[in-house]
Amino acid sequence: LDRKEPLILAIDTSTPRLSVSLSVAGAPLTRTFDGQGSHQERLFPFIEELLAEAKAALRSLSAVAVVVGPGSFTGLRIGLSAAKSLAGALAVPLYAINRLDLEAGAAGWSLPLVDARRRAYYAALYRDGARRGAYLDLPQEELPRLLAAPSAYFGFPIPSLSVHGAWQAAW
Repeated sequence: LDRKEPLILAIDTSTPRLSVSLSVAGAPLTRTFDGQGSHQERLFPFIEELLAEAKAALRSLSAVAVVVGPGSFTGLRIGLSAAKSLAGALAVPLYAINRLDLEAGAAGWSLPLVDARRRAYYAALYRDGARRGAYLDLPQEELPRLLAAPSAYFGFPIPSLSVHGAWQAAW
């Protein structure tokens, strides 16, 4: 590993899927786990595994990135406290990333959706990767209307819309 390359740790505990990645020379090493209630138990072992695979020490991290929501309150607390502690102890930058911004498509119109539970979804509308308007908290019953006529729903022309994320669970 060329120690001049940035070594960035990324943590996502916002959903039931725990994801931890280490960017090594621009290529990600990743560990994921799909399951409830195990983020706290698996987060630091995953970090240790990734660092061992990269043959790097914790002190060689250049930055820490963490998903700050929307998502599970408990999951977010686990990820945020771990990321903030690591970045503070190592005196490296801490980057906060919104999950919807992370999932937005780079080209065209996109609408990432995250299950908010309570029969609702968090959403945001993007064009070419840039958010257009506010983050939304949509009741599940609004989704069919939005998906059937996005231009009417948002009030301006949207020729085609790529919808992705948790919305499939609504049907």
